[in-house]
Amino acid sequence: MVNSSEKKLVRWTAVLAISTILLVLITALTVYHAFEQLHELSTTSNAEFVLKFRQNFYGADTRTLEMLLDENLLIFDTTLPISNFRIDKQKIDSLKLDKAKFQALKDLFKKENIDNIENYVVDAYYMDAELLNHFEEMGYFEKQGIISIDYIYEIFDWDIETCWENPEIKKFIASEKYEFKDSQDEVYINFEYLYNKLREYDKSRLMKNQQIKETKKTNNMSLQEILILIFTGVIAISTAFYTYYSNKLWRETNTNTLMSKFALMMNYVELLEKKTKETTNESEKQFMNEFKALFTKFALKGLFEQMDTKKSPEFNEFREQIISLFKKHKISPEEMSFFNDIFPT
Repeated sequence: MVNSSEKKLVRWTAVLAISTILLVLITALTVYHAFEQLHELSTTSNAEFVLKFRQNFYGADTRTLEMLLDENLLIFDTTLPISNFRIDKQKIDSLKLDKAKFQALKDLFKKENIDNIENYVVDAYYMDAELLNHFEEMGYFEKQGIISIDYIYEIFDWDIETCWENPEIKKFIASEKYEFKDSQDEVYINFEYLYNKLREYDKSRLMKNQQIKETKKTNNMSLQEILILIFTGVIAISTAFYTYYSNKLWRETNTNTLMSKFALMMNYVELLEKKTKETTNESEKQFMNEFKALFTKFALKGLFEQMDTKKSPEFNEFREQIISLFKKHKISPEEMSFFNDIFPT
């Protein structure tokens, strides 16, 4: 028997175990909820950061520099103590032929209080601060997971590609790398990293879109293909039904024909049996027994179904045996005619 103290111990042990399980569950839910809040806070913070970064990037000075780089109107000049970018006057003269584009450029310069396009000069430090350094920071933020590559692709891909692939910007970056070649700091490494990653992202995106198009092309048949498929299916089904019912009708007709011939044979056997009972002629009795034996052999071998085909050597052999039996016993022509109706030559 279990005493009361032992019962109390068991009861409190169970209560303690249940309480521990509940505590673990509550703790897990609390931790999960905290992570969810942190994730939402992180997402919100990243979104706010990205919006501020975008607003700071697309200033008036940035738009002006990008337009000049996109039209290849800037030349990197190292002849002065401070390297700079100046307007390529020959290209400006060529651009004047396109009145609409040249007027747009003049309007843009007017907003920046720049009166003379031909004399526009911007030093290399200004180019770095207003444009290139944004891409350097962007590459670093992408490495740290603060900004995603898909967001950068959607918003800044054209800007990054236009600047990095510009020949004069390449000259400037090369000169900066050469100047700081002995330094531990690598010049524009994040900018270069970001450009290369965007090109890989663009290739993978194009391949994915191509695969989607091919999949849709495979799955979405044209109306003509669908009609051809339906027409082919209808023909196939109609042919199958026709073949099935034709064979069925042939089997039914053939079976009825065979059964009628079999009935004639049986009637003939019954007629011979009746005739045998009425006569004491041993020759007739012998004919009757031999005929019944051949008929039984004929039925057991399954030759009965070959009566209309006349292709089986066994069936032809059986027919010849019947004819020989008739001749042996000198059966009358009427009876032979009856036999020929059953076994046509």
